[in-house]
Order: sequence, then structure tokens, then C-alpha cells
Amino acid sequence: MSVRLVLLGLLHERPLYGYEIKQIIEEHMGDWTSIAFGSIYFALDKLSEEKFVEKVATEQAGNRPSRSIYQITPEGETEFMRLLREGWQRLEREFY
Repeated sequence: MSVRLVLLGLLHERPLYGYEIKQIIEEHMGDWTSIAFGSIYFALDKLSEEKFVEKVATEQAGNRPSRSIYQITPEGETEFMRLLREGWQRLEREFY
């Protein structure tokens, strides 16, 4: 499963920041995907350049590093659906 599809799918649910995305992936997808923490931010930057996601806020609590909150754009919703359809079309069925 592509990093783009995972990120757009998670942001389809609600706005998130990078560390939150990492936690969700580790907790719920860790057994079947290996998306590295660095690749999350790289993909978010790329998706932002392509106008599929956008930063909606930057927060900072105390001395902690600031964090950017991302949300999916209408163009991102369209891309998410395209990637989802593409993935389903390539799905190979296994019969037991």
C-alpha cells in the first residue's frame, strides 16, 4: 500500500499532525506496512506541493517543537479516490 494512499486516507477522516499519523500507523498498521517516520513528512511535503493536502495550523506547547496540522483538500479527496480505485483494480484474488 502506498504512503500517499495511507496518508490521504487518514486525512480523509480528520486533520492530523505528523506524529499523530505515525502513531496511528504504528498502532493499527504496523503488522502489515513499514512506513518510516521520515517518509511521512517527506510525503506530506510532496502532497502539499501538489495541493492534495494543506497545513491548517501550527501549534507549539511550551518548549516542545512546533507541529503542523494537515488536512486533505478537495483535490486530495479526488486523488484519494483515484488511488483507492487503482488499488482495487490491481488487487489479485487468492483462492484457497
